[in-house]
Amino acid sequence: MRMPLISDEHLEDLCKILGDQNEGLSESDISIIFSQLHIHDNFSQKIKWKRIFQSLLDRQSKDDCGNYVFAFLKEALHPARYKTDLDLFSQRRRKVNQILTHYDYMISSKGDISRIEVAEAKPKLQVLPQTDAPATTEAKVNNLRYELNKRSAHIDVFVLCTPELLGGKDYFDIVYEASRTLINKILMKVKIHISDDWDEIARKAFSLRRPLLAVNTLQTAQEQYEQKAFTNMLRGLLRGFRDVKHLDPTTRWHIDEAQALNLLGMISYLHQQLDKAVPTNPIHSRN
Repeated sequence: MRMPLISDEHLEDLCKILGDQNEGLSESDISIIFSQLHIHDNFSQKIKWKRIFQSLLDRQSKDDCGNYVFAFLKEALHPARYKTDLDLFSQRRRKVNQILTHYDYMISSKGDISRIEVAEAKPKLQVLPQTDAPATTEAKVNNLRYELNKRSAHIDVFVLCTPELLGGKDYFDIVYEASRTLINKILMKVKIHISDDWDEIARKAFSLRRPLLAVNTLQTAQEQYEQKAFTNMLRGLLRGFRDVKHLDPTTRWHIDEAQALNLLGMISYLHQQLDKAVPTNPIHSRN
C-alpha cells in the first residue's frame, strides 16, 4: 500500500517533534530505528531533527511515496518505548496526529497507523427505515465525521466516530465515551489513583487549594479564575455522564445529532485545555 507523500513543511514539523533536543528521541533510538527500517543515515553529524528530516526526505523522494515516513513514525511511537512515561507518549502522539490528520491518517493508542475516513462533502442523508440498521449507522458516522471535521474537533473526539458507538438509536454512547476520554487523560497526567468518581477526580485534580494539575501558572488572580472556570465547565459536563452508563437505555438521556455536536464541541475544547495542563506542586497552590 502506497502511503501519501508528506509535504516538506509537515515533514519538518514531524521531525522537530520526534527530534526535539530535550524531549525527543535519543541519538541511539534514531540510529536503531534507521537500522531496523534500512534507511540510509548519512547525516549523523546534524542536530537530531535535521538528521531525521534529511534522511526521511531523501528516502521519500527516492520512493515517491511516504511509506518510510509512516514506518518511522510507527516505530518512534511504539507504546513499548514509553512504558515508564505514558504522558510523553500521549503528548507526542497528539502532536504527530495533529499533522497526520491533514492526510486522513492517525496513530492509535496502540501504536497502529489507521485511516481516518472523512467525508469530503456533506453526505445527503436519507430517511431510512429504522430496521435498516447498517445503512442508518453508516449515514450517521459519515455525517458526524463531516461536521466534526468542519469544526476542527480534537483528534481524541474525532476518532470515536465509529459504527460501534453510533449503532444505537441516538448519540449517547459516543458522547459518553468522549467524556470518559477526559477522565483517562487526567489520570494519565497525574499518574495516581484519585477516585472512581468522575466529579471527584476533576475536583481534586484542578482544585485551587491543592491542585494536581494546572492549565496555567496560577500566579495571578486572572489565571486562577481561568482554572476555576475550566474546572466548573469540566465538572459540569462530567456530572451529566458519570453515573448514567448503566441506566436502562429507555430512560437515560436521549441525545440527538445537534446536541451531540454541541457536547462534542465542548469536550474538544476541554481536551485542548487538558493538553496544556501540567503537574503542579500543591504546596504552591492558591486558595
